[in-house]
Amino acid sequence: MIGNIGEVGLSPLPCLRLTMNAIQSIPDTTATKLSFDTVSFAGNGWTAPVAPVTDITLPFSGIVLVTAYDMDWGDASSGAGIRQLFTRANDGVGSTRVAVGGPPSLAATALKTIQSFSRVMKFVAGDTMQIYAKQTSGGALSVAMDDVFLQYLQLGTFTFSGTN
Repeated sequence: MIGNIGEVGLSPLPCLRLTMNAIQSIPDTTATKLSFDTVSFAGNGWTAPVAPVTDITLPFSGIVLVTAYDMDWGDASSGAGIRQLFTRANDGVGSTRVAVGGPPSLAATALKTIQSFSRVMKFVAGDTMQIYAKQTSGGALSVAMDDVFLQYLQLGTFTFSGTN
């Protein structure tokens, strides 16, 4: 017989959302760290960083879903080269690209390149994460991104009370 386990509680999941409202220039052939100028929200144990944010510090060890939405390359006039959006942990120190936002996209004349990605990444408390953009159009391109959302993927801590 299993018996009564009492109340079960779930702890909330830490999350962070950053937004890029300003346009950022990405030079040709240079991996450039993106800068987010607005902290939309930080919750459930994640302290809001001070904007602008280029290095996101992870407050807990665990598995995190990283989602970057609608990176607009503003490149309709340049059909040359590739466009790439990717993340690094700890700015690449002791690691390489840990999650690429898909393969590089080829640009097409008269069409804008829009990129998004979603990846699951493992972090240790205190690690930092950066989001980079790189392109090879032959000149600088101006970019904008709707937002980046980070959500810990933990089921929570179960709290039991009562007796069997």
